[in-house]
Amino acid sequence: REAANSLLKILEEPPARTLFMLLCQTLADLPATVLSRAQILRFGTLPQAQVAALLREQGYSQAAAELAACLSGGRLGKALGLEVSQVQHMRTEALQFLRQGESGGPAGRLATAEQWAKRKGELDLLFEMLLSLMRDLAVLHVQGGRDHLIHADISHNLLPVATSLPRATISEIFDILHATQQALNHNANPQLALEVNEQ
Repeated sequence: REAANSLLKILEEPPARTLFMLLCQTLADLPATVLSRAQILRFGTLPQAQVAALLREQGYSQAAAELAACLSGGRLGKALGLEVSQVQHMRTEALQFLRQGESGGPAGRLATAEQWAKRKGELDLLFEMLLSLMRDLAVLHVQGGRDHLIHADISHNLLPVATSLPRATISEIFDILHATQQALNHNANPQLALEVNEQ
């Protein structure tokens, strides 16, 4: 706050031909005195089609560009940083993880939790993928169009799952996954967190 207040004088009387650009994620974090002296410009994310086109210009295949664009949430930098083959592999594993939770029985679910606990470095990506898949199931459940999906390229695989689950179940699974992700981010024991998640 002291640093922000020290900017007030120069914001009120900037040197000639000087433009300050202050970047922040949340306007509420800035003091009102700074906000009152600034013109606010909001930068949105890019449309998926535009991200995919830019990736194609960088040499991505059509399929890889579309997948990276979907998973980037409209952020070109994130799309460029994704290793598409790794993401595709993790998506396959995330789908298996969900199926295991649905039909694997207690012993199978505990075995899955034990296996994933040994892959601690991959849990962030796993849970990001699981949550995005559950989000798409919710969109499909309310008959949202393909344009609203993150995983539009596998919508034909997701639609039967979405229609077979009640909306409350989709929401409950999402909440469980999110709570488990939060616990792991706060250094919970991976195997115990995953065992609770699998149950």
